[in-house]
Amino acid sequence: MPLEIEDELENVDYAAPMIGAVPTPHETYECRERAERIEAAAALELTSEQRLLFELHHLRHHPITDIASLLDKSEDAIKSNLYRARRVLLAR
Repeated sequence: MPLEIEDELENVDYAAPMIGAVPTPHETYECRERAERIEAAAALELTSEQRLLFELHHLRHHPITDIASLLDKSEDAIKSNLYRARRVLLAR
């Protein structure tokens, strides 16, 4: 491959076509269905603490250090519980 083409490929913004893209009705439906499955799994399969941790960290974007301090737990305990919660939810 000529050097000029390699330089051009390195400068390509692969995300550019996605910016402003509107999801199809099918994509919207699939996303909604997946969200409902995840919400149901969270309600049935996660402990109340795991649901709280997931909400604080992934939905409200609180850092793990802040969550650990707030709940008076170690950062490792928070990370471990979050890992278990994500593993359950990603299986859906």
